[in-house]
Amino acid sequence: MDRAERMQGRSVSRWYQFSGPSKNKRPFGSPALRQLDAGGPSLRLEALCEEHLYKMRFSDYSQRVKQNQIDLVRRFNRTVTQRIGALDDAYLSRGRSLGLSRLLWEIGPAGSEVRLLRARLGLDSGYFSRQLRQLEADGLVTTDPDDIDGRVRKVRLTRKGLAERAVLDSSSNELAASILAPLTEPQQDRLVTAMTDVERLILAS
Repeated sequence: MDRAERMQGRSVSRWYQFSGPSKNKRPFGSPALRQLDAGGPSLRLEALCEEHLYKMRFSDYSQRVKQNQIDLVRRFNRTVTQRIGALDDAYLSRGRSLGLSRLLWEIGPAGSEVRLLRARLGLDSGYFSRQLRQLEADGLVTTDPDDIDGRVRKVRLTRKGLAERAVLDSSSNELAASILAPLTEPQQDRLVTAMTDVERLILAS
């Protein structure tokens, strides 16, 4: 083992000592990582760093908040997604998912630039393209170069798409009313106020 490898070996020890958990825990003791020992300190260091960073991606946020808060947020998410029908492939009984319905609604009567629409919804480009092609295949939208700037692609609702968006609007209103209707007027006010607070805080998070 040359000097460089010995130095890297010591770096692994120091890195594990100060960045890793207590000696009683073995976060990097998986069989796959143990097999890397034979590859020398350089390979071992790379594997340790990669696994540590992978775990930190998912553990950092959990360490900043209490577990009971995490549990409550997850329960809230499950309740909302089930209540609004997000788990149903035929959202609002229209034969398409919530994602497709939202995309159709966001395009709007005036249409939208494809690039801006994807950025506004925060969607992956590949997934967004597939969703857009599905709406095109259903005859609900068309995608063409912009009339003023041909370098810009613009998506517009067809006549069928405009009619479908109007139905979505009406059905969404009915869904919202069905959530509020069973409650008393004070309860309705409390729910709407709480929703406003939740929206503001989620946007800030």
